[in-house]
Amino acid sequence: MILENNKNIFKPVSGVIDDEYVYVAMAYCDVLCKISLSSGEVSLIKKISDEEGESLHLVAKYEENLVLIPHVSSTLIIFNAKYDEIKRISIPEPEKVNYNRIHIYESKMYMLPIFRKDIAVVDLVTGEVSFIKLPMNEMEKYLDSTKEYGIVSSYGHDEKLYIMCSNPNLVVEYDCNKGTFFLRKELKGSMSMCFGNGRYWIGKSDKTIVKYNSIDLIDGENVILPSDFTASNILSMSSCRIVGTKAIFWSFNSNMILRVDIKTGECDSLNLPRIDFLNANDNERCGPIYISANDTCIVFYSTMTEELIISNVEQNTYKTIKIWPSEELKRMVLKTEQDGINLKCFLEKLLMR
Repeated sequence: MILENNKNIFKPVSGVIDDEYVYVAMAYCDVLCKISLSSGEVSLIKKISDEEGESLHLVAKYEENLVLIPHVSSTLIIFNAKYDEIKRISIPEPEKVNYNRIHIYESKMYMLPIFRKDIAVVDLVTGEVSFIKLPMNEMEKYLDSTKEYGIVSSYGHDEKLYIMCSNPNLVVEYDCNKGTFFLRKELKGSMSMCFGNGRYWIGKSDKTIVKYNSIDLIDGENVILPSDFTASNILSMSSCRIVGTKAIFWSFNSNMILRVDIKTGECDSLNLPRIDFLNANDNERCGPIYISANDTCIVFYSTMTEELIISNVEQNTYKTIKIWPSEELKRMVLKTEQDGINLKCFLEKLLMR
Protein backbone atom coordinates (compact mmCIF):
# COMPACT_ATOMS: atom_id res chain seq x y z
CA MET A 1 0.00 0.00 0.00
CA ILE A 2 1.25 3.51 -0.83
CA LEU A 3 -0.44 6.40 0.93
CA GLU A 4 -0.77 10.03 -0.09
CA ASN A 5 -2.80 12.39 2.11
CA ASN A 6 -3.97 9.27 3.98
CA LYS A 7 -5.39 7.78 0.77
CA ASN A 8 -4.35 4.47 -0.75
CA ILE A 9 -3.43 5.61 -4.27
CA PHE A 10 -3.67 2.05 -5.58
CA LYS A 11 -7.33 1.73 -4.63
CA PRO A 12 -9.16 0.30 -7.69
CA VAL A 13 -12.45 1.56 -9.05
CA SER A 14 -14.97 -0.01 -11.43
CA GLY A 15 -13.45 -2.47 -13.90
CA VAL A 16 -14.04 -5.50 -16.08
CA ILE A 17 -13.08 -9.15 -15.60
CA ASP A 18 -11.33 -10.84 -18.52
CA ASP A 19 -9.85 -14.32 -18.06
CA GLU A 20 -7.67 -14.30 -14.95
CA TYR A 21 -7.44 -10.53 -14.61
CA VAL A 22 -9.63 -7.62 -13.66
CA TYR A 23 -8.84 -4.47 -15.64
CA VAL A 24 -9.27 -1.29 -13.59
CA ALA A 25 -8.57 2.40 -13.40
CA MET A 26 -7.10 3.57 -10.11
CA ALA A 27 -8.95 6.00 -7.85
CA TYR A 28 -6.12 8.45 -7.17
CA CYS A 29 -3.70 8.13 -10.08
CA ASP A 30 -4.22 8.32 -13.84
CA VAL A 31 -3.17 4.78 -14.79
CA LEU A 32 -4.91 1.85 -16.43
CA CYS A 33 -3.96 -1.40 -14.70
CA LYS A 34 -4.72 -5.08 -14.52
CA ILE A 35 -4.93 -7.08 -11.31
CA SER A 36 -4.15 -10.79 -11.26
CA LEU A 37 -7.02 -12.67 -9.63
CA SER A 38 -4.57 -15.38 -8.55
CA SER A 39 -1.64 -13.38 -7.15
CA GLY A 40 -3.10 -9.91 -6.52
CA GLU A 41 -0.29 -8.18 -8.44
CA VAL A 42 -1.33 -4.82 -9.89
CA SER A 43 0.58 -4.19 -13.12
CA LEU A 44 0.66 -1.18 -15.40
CA ILE A 45 -1.05 -1.30 -18.79
CA LYS A 46 -1.00 2.36 -19.75
CA LYS A 47 -0.53 5.76 -18.17
CA ILE A 48 -3.57 7.83 -19.09
CA SER A 49 -2.91 11.57 -19.07
CA ASP A 50 -5.99 13.09 -17.52
CA GLU A 51 -7.08 16.53 -16.48
CA GLU A 52 -6.39 17.34 -12.85
CA GLY A 53 -9.24 16.42 -10.56
CA GLU A 54 -11.08 14.34 -13.13
CA SER A 55 -11.92 10.69 -12.81
CA LEU A 56 -12.49 7.88 -15.28
CA HIS A 57 -14.49 4.70 -14.88
CA LEU A 58 -13.44 1.57 -16.74
CA VAL A 59 -16.71 -0.14 -17.51
CA ALA A 60 -16.42 -2.32 -20.58
CA LYS A 61 -14.28 -4.31 -22.97
CA TYR A 62 -15.14 -5.08 -26.57
CA GLU A 63 -12.80 -6.87 -28.97
CA GLU A 64 -9.30 -5.57 -28.09
CA ASN A 65 -10.62 -2.31 -26.68
CA LEU A 66 -10.92 -1.14 -23.10
CA VAL A 67 -13.44 1.67 -22.63
CA LEU A 68 -13.05 4.34 -19.95
CA ILE A 69 -16.13 6.52 -19.83
CA PRO A 70 -16.14 10.10 -18.51
CA HIS A 71 -17.69 9.75 -15.08
CA VAL A 72 -16.27 13.02 -13.72
CA SER A 73 -14.35 13.99 -16.82
CA SER A 74 -14.76 15.56 -20.23
CA THR A 75 -13.24 12.83 -22.39
CA LEU A 76 -14.20 9.29 -23.37
CA ILE A 77 -11.11 7.11 -23.82
CA ILE A 78 -11.00 3.97 -25.95
CA PHE A 79 -7.74 2.06 -25.52
CA ASN A 80 -6.72 -0.63 -28.01
CA ALA A 81 -4.38 -2.89 -26.06
CA LYS A 82 -3.26 -4.87 -29.12
CA TYR A 83 -1.94 -1.83 -30.98
CA ASP A 84 -1.27 0.36 -27.90
CA GLU A 85 -3.49 3.09 -29.34
CA ILE A 86 -5.63 5.62 -27.48
CA LYS A 87 -8.65 7.32 -29.02
CA ARG A 88 -10.10 10.32 -27.19
CA ILE A 89 -13.62 11.62 -27.70
CA SER A 90 -14.49 14.97 -26.12
CA ILE A 91 -17.81 15.35 -24.36
CA PRO A 92 -19.46 18.76 -24.91
CA GLU A 93 -20.55 20.78 -21.90
CA PRO A 94 -19.39 18.30 -19.26
CA GLU A 95 -21.43 18.15 -16.06
CA LYS A 96 -20.15 17.51 -12.54
CA VAL A 97 -21.06 13.86 -13.18
CA ASN A 98 -21.58 12.65 -16.74
CA TYR A 99 -22.04 8.95 -17.57
CA ASN A 100 -21.66 5.88 -15.38
CA ARG A 101 -22.71 2.91 -17.50
CA ILE A 102 -22.64 1.76 -21.11
CA HIS A 103 -24.76 -0.64 -23.12
CA ILE A 104 -23.54 -2.14 -26.40
CA TYR A 105 -26.30 -3.01 -28.83
CA GLU A 106 -25.51 -4.17 -32.36
CA SER A 107 -22.72 -1.87 -33.60
CA LYS A 108 -23.31 1.02 -31.21
CA MET A 109 -22.24 1.85 -27.70
CA TYR A 110 -24.70 3.84 -25.60
CA MET A 111 -23.30 5.87 -22.69
CA LEU A 112 -26.03 6.28 -20.10
CA PRO A 113 -26.20 9.49 -18.04
CA ILE A 114 -26.16 10.21 -14.34
CA PHE A 115 -26.69 14.01 -14.26
CA ARG A 116 -26.66 14.82 -17.96
CA LYS A 117 -29.75 15.22 -20.08
CA ASP A 118 -28.62 13.13 -23.01
CA ILE A 119 -27.45 9.67 -24.07
CA ALA A 120 -24.13 9.59 -25.93
CA VAL A 121 -23.90 7.12 -28.82
CA VAL A 122 -20.59 5.90 -30.25
CA ASP A 123 -20.71 4.08 -33.59
CA LEU A 124 -18.18 1.28 -33.13
CA VAL A 125 -17.65 0.93 -36.88
CA THR A 126 -17.16 4.56 -37.92
CA GLY A 127 -16.18 6.08 -34.58
CA GLU A 128 -18.77 8.81 -34.99
CA VAL A 129 -20.38 10.22 -31.85
CA SER A 130 -23.93 11.52 -31.56
CA PHE A 131 -26.18 12.55 -28.70
CA ILE A 132 -29.81 11.67 -28.01
CA LYS A 133 -31.54 14.35 -25.96
CA LEU A 134 -33.77 13.12 -23.16
CA PRO A 135 -37.43 14.23 -23.48
CA MET A 136 -37.04 17.02 -20.92
CA ASN A 137 -40.21 18.83 -22.02
CA GLU A 138 -42.24 15.82 -20.91
CA MET A 139 -40.04 14.98 -17.92
CA GLU A 140 -40.23 18.51 -16.52
CA LYS A 141 -43.96 18.08 -15.96
CA TYR A 142 -43.09 15.69 -13.13
CA LEU A 143 -40.10 17.54 -11.66
CA ASP A 144 -40.05 18.52 -8.00
CA SER A 145 -38.85 22.13 -8.14
CA THR A 146 -37.50 21.93 -4.58
CA LYS A 147 -35.02 19.19 -5.52
CA GLU A 148 -32.12 18.85 -7.94
CA TYR A 149 -32.62 17.00 -11.23
CA GLY A 150 -30.94 13.63 -10.93
CA ILE A 151 -30.61 10.07 -12.19
CA VAL A 152 -29.95 7.20 -9.80
CA SER A 153 -28.86 4.50 -12.25
CA SER A 154 -29.49 3.05 -15.69
CA TYR A 155 -29.71 -0.28 -17.45
CA GLY A 156 -29.72 -1.68 -20.97
CA HIS A 157 -31.24 -4.93 -22.22
CA ASP A 158 -31.33 -5.75 -25.95
CA GLU A 159 -32.83 -2.72 -27.72
CA LYS A 160 -34.23 -1.12 -24.54
CA LEU A 161 -32.50 1.44 -22.32
CA TYR A 162 -33.91 2.31 -18.90
CA ILE A 163 -32.95 5.46 -16.99
CA MET A 164 -34.09 5.52 -13.37
CA CYS A 165 -34.61 9.10 -12.23
CA SER A 166 -34.79 10.40 -8.67
CA ASN A 167 -36.20 13.72 -9.88
CA PRO A 168 -38.50 13.44 -11.73
CA ASN A 169 -39.45 10.24 -9.91
CA LEU A 170 -40.00 7.89 -12.85
CA VAL A 171 -38.23 5.60 -15.34
CA VAL A 172 -37.37 6.82 -18.84
CA GLU A 173 -37.46 4.00 -21.41
CA TYR A 174 -35.73 4.36 -24.79
CA ASP A 175 -36.14 2.01 -27.76
CA CYS A 176 -32.89 1.92 -29.78
CA ASN A 177 -34.63 0.46 -32.85
CA LYS A 178 -37.55 2.87 -32.95
CA GLY A 179 -35.71 5.90 -31.58
CA THR A 180 -38.60 6.65 -29.22
CA PHE A 181 -38.95 7.50 -25.52
CA PHE A 182 -41.63 6.34 -23.11
CA LEU A 183 -42.09 7.64 -19.55
CA ARG A 184 -42.96 4.95 -17.02
CA LYS A 185 -44.53 7.02 -14.27
CA GLU A 186 -45.83 3.88 -12.53
CA LEU A 187 -42.26 2.77 -11.72
CA LYS A 188 -41.67 5.40 -9.05
CA GLY A 189 -38.85 4.74 -6.62
CA SER A 190 -36.91 2.50 -9.02
CA MET A 191 -33.24 2.45 -8.02
CA SER A 192 -31.73 -0.40 -10.05
CA MET A 193 -32.76 -2.95 -12.65
CA CYS A 194 -31.56 -6.20 -14.21
CA PHE A 195 -33.02 -8.87 -16.51
CA GLY A 196 -32.70 -12.61 -16.01
CA ASN A 197 -34.68 -15.79 -16.73
CA GLY A 198 -37.18 -13.80 -18.81
CA ARG A 199 -37.99 -11.46 -15.92
CA TYR A 200 -37.10 -7.94 -14.85
CA TRP A 201 -35.90 -7.45 -11.28
CA ILE A 202 -36.10 -3.92 -9.87
CA GLY A 203 -34.66 -2.60 -6.60
CA LYS A 204 -36.81 0.13 -5.04
CA SER A 205 -36.11 3.08 -2.75
CA ASP A 206 -38.48 1.60 -0.14
CA LYS A 207 -35.92 -1.24 0.32
CA THR A 208 -37.88 -3.81 -1.68
CA ILE A 209 -37.11 -5.94 -4.73
CA VAL A 210 -39.91 -6.38 -7.25
CA LYS A 211 -40.08 -9.24 -9.76
CA TYR A 212 -41.90 -8.60 -13.05
CA ASN A 213 -42.93 -11.78 -14.86
CA SER A 214 -43.89 -9.74 -17.93
CA ILE A 215 -41.35 -7.90 -20.09
CA ASP A 216 -43.98 -5.15 -20.23
CA LEU A 217 -43.16 -4.40 -16.57
CA ILE A 218 -46.69 -4.90 -15.27
CA ASP A 219 -48.07 -6.90 -12.34
CA GLY A 220 -44.96 -6.79 -10.15
CA GLU A 221 -44.49 -9.17 -7.24
CA ASN A 222 -42.36 -8.41 -4.17
CA VAL A 223 -39.45 -10.72 -3.38
CA ILE A 224 -39.40 -11.92 0.24
CA LEU A 225 -36.16 -10.61 1.79
CA PRO A 226 -34.24 -12.09 4.76
CA SER A 227 -35.92 -11.04 8.01
CA ASP A 228 -32.67 -9.58 9.38
CA PHE A 229 -31.94 -7.38 6.34
CA THR A 230 -31.50 -3.68 7.17
CA ALA A 231 -30.48 -0.68 5.07
CA SER A 232 -30.33 3.08 5.54
CA ASN A 233 -32.52 5.40 3.49
CA ILE A 234 -29.52 6.57 1.44
CA LEU A 235 -29.39 4.90 -1.99
CA SER A 236 -31.04 1.67 -0.86
CA MET A 237 -31.12 -1.07 -3.55
CA SER A 238 -29.16 1.30 -5.79
CA SER A 239 -27.14 -1.37 -7.64
CA CYS A 240 -27.73 -4.83 -9.04
CA ARG A 241 -26.17 -7.35 -11.41
CA ILE A 242 -27.12 -10.74 -12.85
CA VAL A 243 -24.39 -13.31 -12.12
CA GLY A 244 -25.23 -16.77 -13.44
CA THR A 245 -28.63 -17.74 -12.04
CA LYS A 246 -28.61 -15.06 -9.33
CA ALA A 247 -29.56 -11.39 -9.17
CA ILE A 248 -27.29 -9.53 -6.75
CA PHE A 249 -28.59 -6.35 -5.05
CA TRP A 250 -26.63 -4.01 -2.81
CA SER A 251 -27.13 -0.64 -1.17
CA PHE A 252 -24.93 2.28 -0.14
CA ASN A 253 -25.34 1.29 3.49
CA SER A 254 -26.78 -2.08 4.54
CA ASN A 255 -25.90 -5.07 6.70
CA MET A 256 -25.69 -7.52 3.78
CA ILE A 257 -25.69 -7.92 0.01
CA LEU A 258 -28.75 -9.77 -1.28
CA ARG A 259 -28.74 -12.81 -3.59
CA VAL A 260 -31.96 -13.68 -5.46
CA ASP A 261 -32.42 -16.94 -7.37
CA ILE A 262 -33.86 -15.78 -10.71
CA LYS A 263 -35.57 -19.16 -11.25
CA THR A 264 -37.33 -19.53 -7.89
CA GLY A 265 -37.35 -15.93 -6.62
CA GLU A 266 -35.92 -17.03 -3.27
CA CYS A 267 -33.61 -14.52 -1.60
CA ASP A 268 -30.74 -14.90 0.87
CA SER A 269 -27.52 -13.02 1.66
CA LEU A 270 -24.29 -13.22 -0.31
CA ASN A 271 -21.61 -14.79 1.87
CA LEU A 272 -18.94 -12.09 2.41
CA PRO A 273 -16.53 -11.04 5.20
CA ARG A 274 -18.52 -9.45 8.03
CA ILE A 275 -15.84 -6.83 8.72
CA ASP A 276 -17.04 -4.79 5.75
CA PHE A 277 -20.54 -4.40 7.23
CA LEU A 278 -19.62 -3.14 10.70
CA ASN A 279 -20.07 0.59 10.08
CA ALA A 280 -22.80 1.82 12.43
CA ASN A 281 -23.10 5.27 10.78
CA ASP A 282 -26.10 5.29 8.43
CA ASN A 283 -24.67 8.23 6.48
CA GLU A 284 -21.48 6.44 5.44
CA ARG A 285 -20.84 3.60 3.01
CA CYS A 286 -21.16 0.19 4.57
CA GLY A 287 -20.10 -2.91 2.68
CA PRO A 288 -17.41 -3.67 0.09
CA ILE A 289 -17.14 -1.67 -3.16
CA TYR A 290 -18.26 -3.37 -6.38
CA ILE A 291 -15.52 -3.71 -9.01
CA SER A 292 -16.78 -6.12 -11.67
CA ALA A 293 -18.69 -9.33 -12.39
CA ASN A 294 -18.83 -12.08 -15.00
CA ASP A 295 -21.06 -15.15 -15.43
CA THR A 296 -19.76 -16.94 -12.33
CA CYS A 297 -18.24 -14.48 -9.88
CA ILE A 298 -18.36 -10.94 -8.60
CA VAL A 299 -15.32 -8.97 -7.43
CA PHE A 300 -15.46 -6.43 -4.60
CA TYR A 301 -12.82 -4.23 -2.96
CA SER A 302 -12.74 -4.17 0.83
CA THR A 303 -12.12 -0.69 2.23
CA MET A 304 -11.53 -2.28 5.64
CA THR A 305 -8.77 -4.72 4.69
CA GLU A 306 -7.78 -3.26 1.26
CA GLU A 307 -8.16 -6.69 -0.31
CA LEU A 308 -10.06 -7.98 -3.30
CA ILE A 309 -13.01 -10.21 -2.41
CA ILE A 310 -13.79 -12.76 -5.13
CA SER A 311 -17.26 -14.19 -4.59
CA ASN A 312 -18.36 -17.42 -6.27
CA VAL A 313 -22.02 -16.45 -6.48
CA GLU A 314 -23.49 -19.89 -7.28
CA GLN A 315 -21.62 -21.70 -4.50
CA ASN A 316 -21.91 -18.68 -2.17
CA THR A 317 -18.27 -18.88 -1.16
CA TYR A 318 -15.50 -16.29 -1.34
CA LYS A 319 -11.76 -15.82 -1.16
CA THR A 320 -9.73 -12.71 -0.41
CA ILE A 321 -6.55 -11.56 -2.15
CA LYS A 322 -4.12 -8.89 -1.02
CA ILE A 323 -3.31 -6.54 -3.88
CA TRP A 324 0.17 -5.14 -4.35
CA PRO A 325 1.67 -2.89 -7.08
CA SER A 326 4.38 -4.17 -9.40
CA GLU A 327 7.75 -2.41 -9.12
CA GLU A 328 7.20 -0.75 -12.53
CA LEU A 329 3.86 0.67 -11.45
CA LYS A 330 5.22 1.77 -8.09
CA ARG A 331 8.17 3.59 -9.68
CA MET A 332 5.96 5.29 -12.26
CA VAL A 333 3.40 6.53 -9.75
CA LEU A 334 6.02 7.68 -7.25
CA LYS A 335 7.89 9.54 -10.01
CA THR A 336 4.66 11.21 -11.12
CA GLU A 337 3.89 12.26 -7.55
CA GLN A 338 7.45 13.54 -7.01
CA ASP A 339 7.34 15.49 -10.29
CA GLY A 340 4.16 17.13 -9.06
CA ILE A 341 5.81 18.06 -5.75
CA ASN A 342 8.89 19.44 -7.55
CA LEU A 343 6.71 21.54 -9.86
CA LYS A 344 4.74 22.90 -6.91
CA CYS A 345 7.97 23.87 -5.09
CA PHE A 346 9.34 25.52 -8.23
CA LEU A 347 6.19 27.59 -8.72
CA GLU A 348 6.14 28.63 -5.06
CA LYS A 349 9.76 29.81 -5.28
CA LEU A 350 9.00 31.64 -8.53
CA LEU A 351 6.10 33.51 -6.93
CA MET A 352 8.27 34.53 -3.96
CA ARG A 353 10.77 36.36 -6.17
